[in-house]
Amino acid sequence: MRFLYFLICLFSVLSAHAEGEGLDCEKANSWTTEVICHAPDEVLYELDAILNDVCQKKIENLGAKAAAIFRKEQLSWIKELDQCYPFPFIDQEQCVRESYEARLASLGAVDELLSAYREQCEAVDWACERLGALEIQFARWPEAVRDLTERCNRTNNCFHLALALEHLGKKQEALDAANMECEPGEPASNEACALVNRLSGKKSKNRWVGLYRPFVNSRDTLFVEETSDGKVALTADTYWSNGHTCNWKLQGKVQGNKLKPERDMDNPACKPIVTRRGTTITVKDPGWKCKAAYCGARAVYEGTFRLEERNGR
Repeated sequence: MRFLYFLICLFSVLSAHAEGEGLDCEKANSWTTEVICHAPDEVLYELDAILNDVCQKKIENLGAKAAAIFRKEQLSWIKELDQCYPFPFIDQEQCVRESYEARLASLGAVDELLSAYREQCEAVDWACERLGALEIQFARWPEAVRDLTERCNRTNNCFHLALALEHLGKKQEALDAANMECEPGEPASNEACALVNRLSGKKSKNRWVGLYRPFVNSRDTLFVEETSDGKVALTADTYWSNGHTCNWKLQGKVQGNKLKPERDMDNPACKPIVTRRGTTITVKDPGWKCKAAYCGARAVYEGTFRLEERNGR
């Protein structure tokens, strides 16, 4: 039986939950508790329990006035979780999870956060990927190398290991690791291929070329490369609600600030409109014809992407 603790930080001094009972998942009656209780793995549940422990220890070391202020801060954070709910295409579980991560980090509990993902890594494959991303975010380079080397060799998921090796000054090892994951034209390896370009010094005069990300979801990528015949190839890897994805690729000729896509022979109704203004690429899908061919039910084809690395640099 699962119990949730995410409200304890607010009421732990005042309620029976201070004894560690938590909230019974069988009696979950709010949107957030439903998301955590019905997650397909234990990661969110573990983050919730860790946050409770961290908050309990913090409150124990605060005076009455400071504890009251802290409870107000926790209430504001709990209310912010509701922002994950209204958007039909957002990955709500990811949104809640990232809110927990940010809250733990703000409370100085980075070690506890990383430990939670490390413990889940063997049972939950994506947890290993997230562990690597967080170790890079918090500049834990040696730990990333230690935690991710075996996984890279076993699965060819090597992007975060390559980043860690790069920051440790091991450029050739980093390039080798990035090359293990990079499969040109495969959306899931966009980041690794952009890193290969950077580490190998590959450059292009075409201003469209580079790695792009949307303004909201940091997991999503749009990678633009120049082809041998002077055209550009776009590959997108995007994640949406309930694990639905939209992965696509297209090729075309740049005409000023617009891309003239080649005809999609498999799905001729898919006729995206792709434009570039400044460092931003916008993809529109009239009538959602492309979505029908390339996206899950709760995912969309179109979006706005901002340049992160020009030419992969």
